Amino acid sequence: NDVIASRLGFVGGALLELPLGPTLSFQPEILYEQKGGKYNGSPYQLNYVEVPILLNITLIGPLGILLGPSFDATVFNSGLNNVNNGEISLVGGLQMNLAQFLVSGRYEAGLTNVTTTQGFQNGTFTLLVGLLFI
Repeated sequence: NDVIASRLGFVGGALLELPLGPTLSFQPEILYEQKGGKYNGSPYQLNYVEVPILLNITLIGPLGILLGPSFDATVFNSGLNNVNNGEISLVGGLQMNLAQFLVSGRYEAGLTNVTTTQGFQNGTFTLLVGLLFI
């Protein structure tokens, strides 16, 4: 595997939580996310506008599981050639809703190659902390 480093980056955005029942909700999001790493020893940076379409399944109290796809559009590239315009990923993680605060930890596994010429995908660990307005 030629990818040997990762990039610490910013993630920010907004979400809606639409209840589907007592323990299930639909959670579409729009996020701006910075990704990157090193490929063959050279650093690269990629920024995306992402649209995760998630289900939030309540486990116990405020703790829930997040599952679903994410559709990502590339908006910035530095250090790689032939970058795809977007990617499709699978997201899985845990989320805790504490009154008006939200804490979410998730992993996003890329299903599409980052470039058209090299066979590697993004894999991203994300920690989100937010404030719920509604």
